[in-house]
Amino acid sequence: MIGCMNPSDLATLSALVTLMKYWNQARVVIPLVLVMILLTLIQQVTAAPISSGEREFLPVDQAFVLTGDLQENTILLRWTIADGYYLYRHKLDFRSSVPLSGEPGIEDGQEREDEYFGKVQVHYHYLEVSLPIESDRDEMTIEVEYQGCAESGLCYLPQKRTLRLTRLDHLKSSFAAREPEINSLNMLLNIARSLRISRNVTEASMATILVLHGPNLNLLGTREPELYGNETLVEIDERLRLLAAESGHQLTTIQSSNEGTLVDAIHNAKTSGVAFIVINPAAFTHTSVAIRDALLGVEIPFIEVHLSNVHARETFRHHSYLADIAMGTIAG
Repeated sequence: MIGCMNPSDLATLSALVTLMKYWNQARVVIPLVLVMILLTLIQQVTAAPISSGEREFLPVDQAFVLTGDLQENTILLRWTIADGYYLYRHKLDFRSSVPLSGEPGIEDGQEREDEYFGKVQVHYHYLEVSLPIESDRDEMTIEVEYQGCAESGLCYLPQKRTLRLTRLDHLKSSFAAREPEINSLNMLLNIARSLRISRNVTEASMATILVLHGPNLNLLGTREPELYGNETLVEIDERLRLLAAESGHQLTTIQSSNEGTLVDAIHNAKTSGVAFIVINPAAFTHTSVAIRDALLGVEIPFIEVHLSNVHARETFRHHSYLADIAMGTIAG
């Protein structure tokens, strides 16, 4: 029958056969494309505030701020958890680039009857996990999995983060040649050493110091280097942690361009045993009554810090909502 068809009929049949062939492939490809689109949307949702009716929930990395340190034979992971949010203990998982030498050290959480997982343990405000290792490597990576929820109903998807950690004594040797540059940081830690007179710290205890970085400081190193220098925020944080460790203190850093996130971090400091706060409020210096009220509310002593000499700049930068309640100000 095909032999009796004219050329135009044969072309039509050939096109139909080709279309059917690609349709069979498309039935597999189209669902995969839809899945990829869905995953992209999920990533965008977890990186931005989530609205549910009149409620707005924090992005996952602001609800659960994860930091880590590499110490001798130990990896320390810390979560600062925003008020009204909690982490599941049983959803924590760790994969290090070097084998663990024992079980993770995780303190017991609070028991909760959960609508998703039944009776579970959860953590509020602050969580520290210690992972024992046997390695003399100066750098390593660790993959961390965790999941948390908001008290008001939203449960985030499981999260996976990869941290690259550098041993503190390795940082010490790498920065030794740059000692003149860290005088201002030493000044901060000298203040921190005096924390033993604070009501929050006993004579023999280690102080927990919280360093808060305000809006746009994540751009350090590329933002107006003639004014703010070439050093990145990651480098600054690493040196602060090194100096704190040398002084026998524990230091946590948080950067956010969101005023509410900084206010939540200050609130959480009260219940996390923070003894001292160092804050560079950046542009919020001149506008934020909310940050001022939060610092007054928790009654934790703090220092206000600025990388540039704000008094030599525009007139609107001369006023600070924090200076009169701070223990001191360091600028320039």
